[in-house]
Amino acid sequence: MLLRAENEFDFPIPISINAAQLDIDVQKYLEKIVLDKSKRYWIIVDGMDEVSVSIASNILENMRIAIERWDNLCIILTSRPLSIFANISEKIRMKGLNEDEALEIVNFINNQQKLYHFYNLPKDIEVVIQRPLFAILLGLYLRKTNNIIPNTSG
Repeated sequence: MLLRAENEFDFPIPISINAAQLDIDVQKYLEKIVLDKSKRYWIIVDGMDEVSVSIASNILENMRIAIERWDNLCIILTSRPLSIFANISEKIRMKGLNEDEALEIVNFINNQQKLYHFYNLPKDIEVVIQRPLFAILLGLYLRKTNNIIPNTSG
């Protein structure tokens, strides 16, 4: 995504932030990031479940304000289930990938076509790659290690 953002003028600029970084004035933090109002930004805040509920609530409220304030933002907050997210209208629950979808991501990221199948992978890896992030990470790992399949149990 970063390469596309560099090469394509209208491609959104992806920004990844750990929720623990936002225990400060969120609006001032965003003002430092959203410098060019002519560009679009995708801001992904990960680890909302890894901060206190009060910090997570503050981040959620400030991201709602940011969406109203800037029309060039798309904000995604990631978290395990938290009580503060239980009844919010913006919540989207991500389903796990099926076998074909997970392997398609792994093979795409790894620049392979139908090279891997679930029976080639340890059982623990079969389970976690049903989450998109871990399918991407496995694809990157396989590309970096010249397709050496990990044999770890976790």
